[in-house]
Amino acid sequence: MAVSHPAISLAAVQSDHGDGGTPSASNEMGIAGTPELSLELATGSADRAAAQRLRYRVFVEEIGATPRVYSPGREHDYYDPWCEHLIVRRRASSEVVGNYRVLTADNARRVGAFCSEREFDLTRLGHLRRRLIEVRRACVDA
Repeated sequence: MAVSHPAISLAAVQSDHGDGGTPSASNEMGIAGTPELSLELATGSADRAAAQRLRYRVFVEEIGATPRVYSPGREHDYYDPWCEHLIVRRRASSEVVGNYRVLTADNARRVGAFCSEREFDLTRLGHLRRRLIEVRRACVDA
């Protein structure tokens, strides 16, 4: 099933990993040069939780960041429910080994602002606002 979004287009996004099974060809996109990995758009709470657990391991346990919201073993914040979560899976095990969190302009408007606007002055990008996406929380489990 293909998903088309003004800011995100992926050839494969329907996830059926709740049973721990291997992804089917219809719900994933291979990553060029790395046939052992697949790229997906998280479609349910299990996928988002797996991405948040990966972020916790990388940001909190490895780097030493202090989580803004405390949930044992999961790194998340106010913006997570408003974001799309791109996940990279290891095909052999279905384990989530990479993550990008993407906030579209429409959802940034709904939530009030891009997360970056709370840290930086993005006024000069105002004319592009409707076409912007914000990509944050990128991490890879090496």
